[in-house]
Amino acid sequence: LPESLSTGGSTPILAFWKQEPLQTAIRDACGNGSEIAGTPCIAGHAYALVVYSTDTGDSDIWDGRSRITRYELNKYTVGAGAYAETGGFVDPSSYGNEFRSWPYYQGTGDSQLANKQADRPGGTSDVLVDFVDDQARSPSCPNGYGYSVPELQLTGFYGCVSDDDATDSNRDVILYLRGNAYGRPAIGSENAFLPIIETHVLSRPVLNKTTAE
Repeated sequence: LPESLSTGGSTPILAFWKQEPLQTAIRDACGNGSEIAGTPCIAGHAYALVVYSTDTGDSDIWDGRSRITRYELNKYTVGAGAYAETGGFVDPSSYGNEFRSWPYYQGTGDSQLANKQADRPGGTSDVLVDFVDDQARSPSCPNGYGYSVPELQLTGFYGCVSDDDATDSNRDVILYLRGNAYGRPAIGSENAFLPIIETHVLSRPVLNKTTAE
């Protein structure tokens, strides 16, 4: 991932893969036969890695104790009507749709897992919301769930991911978000945090799924 996601006060909290439709320029290239080798023209989509982070770094634009940012690493970068593979992107579909070890894979001729990135990805994150709490507290997850970032003692924004039980069942994530009004007019305490918001997200993958007999 870009160095900016783990420096200057930024800490990745949650990452996942999703399928993104091919952009118009890529679909046009597929239509006229000018696509670059390996473009999934028939599928019409490609994997993208999405990362949500907290950012406590100084900002001239955003206020509050912390912010939530979103970064997306796409397979292709489009510009001036043309497109190219994004630097640092390694396609899991080229390695049996294995996501756990990304970007380390054992390819042809490799005796062990090797980093398949030719260079480090670039790009920047987009800020989604500010005034997020950043006070150090011990997070708590229900039984059967693990903290998304075990070494991080923050509860302003974190996730609890269901344990991998090796049954091919769909995994789910509980996301927690707490705001902090510090920095608003007439708010003079760093402990001006708000109630925690909670949401439950169920993944619905179809890879490696088998139907019940």
